Amino acid sequence: MTGRDRAPGLSIEVTGGGGGATVTLAGELDLACEGSIAEALENVRGADQVVIDLTGLVFVDSTGLRLLLELDRDLSAEGARVGFRLPDGGPVLRLLRLTRLDERLRAESPS
Repeated sequence: MTGRDRAPGLSIEVTGGGGGATVTLAGELDLACEGSIAEALENVRGADQVVIDLTGLVFVDSTGLRLLLELDRDLSAEGARVGFRLPDGGPVLRLLRLTRLDERLRAESPS
């Protein structure tokens, strides 16, 4: 499966297949992205493993944090192993550390 979606300020790319998929987020993850994230979730339903790549994000607000937690919760509830590729530095990593979500969101390799 492969797909691209566009919310204002956010690029979403979904690659992979039923065995494993990657959701790459780039730009700004905020309130305006809620519908686009829901569509991305639909594109990876049924995948055994899902990696959510956050390295391209430059901004995340409180709604974006909630969306990440919901992605993790919903995909895990469907039986997928979920992993997150966190940025190496910058404001998004600082926010994830400040909120301690860097500890909650499992590292990239969900296996």
